Amino acid sequence: MQSLGRIAITIFSMLPFLIAVIFRETTFKIVNSLGMKFSIEEWNYRLDVLCLVLVFLGFVFHVGVLGLEQFVLVLTIPIFLFWGRWPIVVAMILLTSLLDVGNSAVIATFAIITCVFSYLDKRKIIIAGISLVLGALVLGISSLSYISNIGFLSDKANAMLQGEEKLGLRNKYPIFLRPIITFMTGIFLTPSGVKIIPVYIFYGIVIVKLFIKKTIPSIDDKRSFQKFVFISGVITATLFFIFMVPNYANAKYYVFMLPFIFYSILNQTNKKNIFNFIIIMNFIIYLHLFFYKL
Repeated sequence: MQSLGRIAITIFSMLPFLIAVIFRETTFKIVNSLGMKFSIEEWNYRLDVLCLVLVFLGFVFHVGVLGLEQFVLVLTIPIFLFWGRWPIVVAMILLTSLLDVGNSAVIATFAIITCVFSYLDKRKIIIAGISLVLGALVLGISSLSYISNIGFLSDKANAMLQGEEKLGLRNKYPIFLRPIITFMTGIFLTPSGVKIIPVYIFYGIVIVKLFIKKTIPSIDDKRSFQKFVFISGVITATLFFIFMVPNYANAKYYVFMLPFIFYSILNQTNKKNIFNFIIIMNFIIYLHLFFYKL
């Protein structure tokens, strides 16, 4: 009964987005009547991205976790869908801060970094991103002593510092292993530690391949700069936190960035291939879990 209740709550919380995906023209008219000013191409593109996210098992797993984190993750979807419509973005970030200060700090940091990047050229974005990551790498957890002086973040920062003192999280999560932990938990990793190594390898190969393709700019892709801004914001914000805070290596803090990642890699020619690849990987994961339970 508890599992059925959790599934029902998950479906109910995701229902508005499922409706948006299915009834695209209707939702397009509604959002534009509210002054959002989307083109039909951009709205459909963002909904295509959302479709991929909704079948990606790493996202499904995290959105199915009953608790505050589930509702925080649901509230981040409008941040992606309405990115650039700042009243909605700010309102969603404020709502997440009321539910979970720790997660909202990551969300707000990503939004600020990505927003600032959108006003810079590619060279300055790379310099700024590297500077932030290196700063976090050098300062590490000691930066929390400064953050603890910020009123609404003081309790969270002090709790992290105490956790480090008691649990020795820096030794538990070595700094250069943290990106690997983030990658694995982002793809799929159960709380009991069930790992699906072939899936990690396949995703790793595909990500490297797509990254290499993205380094060659396409003159036909009018979203090329926006994609660069999004992926730069994702990489910078993620590395900034995992290098600075040891217990932020888990991808649950960054899974809300998945739509921005898929936005950066999607185009009209590869969306079916990406969808099929995700479905195949999901099948392998379910098959692995099935044999694991035998």
